[in-house]
Amino acid sequence: MELALRQRLRRVVLDSDTRAGRIYNLVIFGTILLSVAGLLVEPHPMRVAAPGEIPAWVGELERGCLLVFMADYLLHLWVSPKPLAYARSFFGLIDLSAVLFFFVPQISSGLILWIFKFGRVLRVFKLLRFMDEAQLLGRALKASARRIGVFLFFVVMAQVVLGYLMVVFESGHPNT
Repeated sequence: MELALRQRLRRVVLDSDTRAGRIYNLVIFGTILLSVAGLLVEPHPMRVAAPGEIPAWVGELERGCLLVFMADYLLHLWVSPKPLAYARSFFGLIDLSAVLFFFVPQISSGLILWIFKFGRVLRVFKLLRFMDEAQLLGRALKASARRIGVFLFFVVMAQVVLGYLMVVFESGHPNT
């Protein structure tokens, strides 16, 4: 009985070629986006928000997201053929960070707090698992890397030149 349940859940959780698998992936995808949207509501990422500074619904949203992420991580561990290998994989670490960063205590150091909040944003990388096109995009970027590098070089050079011109013009009128 348990083996049959595990195999059915494995098909839903690990494969997206079934209707249930697609629904499961959409729920995880939506939860990731909601969680990141909740982080964007925070007024200042480098400090702990004062009571009342963040709407109450954001806390409820984060708790709901935490439950979904915990269930997702535990399901992946349970249905994975090699749970330890999954736990140490890139996506396993992203899943674990999606859960652990909810439990970071209120830290007084702004930089450390920001690092932990940024770590919670990293769960967006879980979205890559849902996109077969990500591999195609990766190959295209790799094939075009030299052209992209030249383009970015010229963008940076233009930014430096325009920034210098702005400093030159602004220095003549310090009150602007």
